[in-house]
Amino acid sequence: MSRSVGGNENVDKATLVGLLAGVDVIALAVSEGSDFLVFLNLPCALIVFGGVFASTLIKFPISTLGSALWDRIKVAFIARCVDPQQLIRQAGEMATIVRKNGILALDSYPIKNTFLQKGVSMCVDGDAPDHIHQVLTRDMTSRSSARSCRSGCSAQSARPVPPSA
Repeated sequence: MSRSVGGNENVDKATLVGLLAGVDVIALAVSEGSDFLVFLNLPCALIVFGGVFASTLIKFPISTLGSALWDRIKVAFIARCVDPQQLIRQAGEMATIVRKNGILALDSYPIKNTFLQKGVSMCVDGDAPDHIHQVLTRDMTSRSSARSCRSGCSAQSARPVPPSA
């Protein structure tokens, strides 16, 4: 009766609806008598997308750009949600297992949330509580700072470069 919870990933419906709406708007405009080529202006697209890409390259190292781009694609199409209620239920199930069968019984317990899995594995391995706290805090901090660095890269690419004086 154990369930794996924590890192559920679902396709984000709003992104799909937005993409379909964008295509529909262009199709509607074309069906009203406009020529489809009006929407395909290569020089304008090169100026806009090339300019954004070039200014982003000026502001950030290439290693950050690759991971930031991949993160944005994942954020756009995959809604990753962690349900705290499910994690709480799972913690209760794990506590019951530990009371009945001991801590080693958690070694085979399925956990999808990688952060929780790491903490449980360290408990099963017999690591000291202070060490577990230190490692998980460092993990949480490094994940958080990596996310903020990549999201900062995405946010900065949308900002205009200040004019030179």
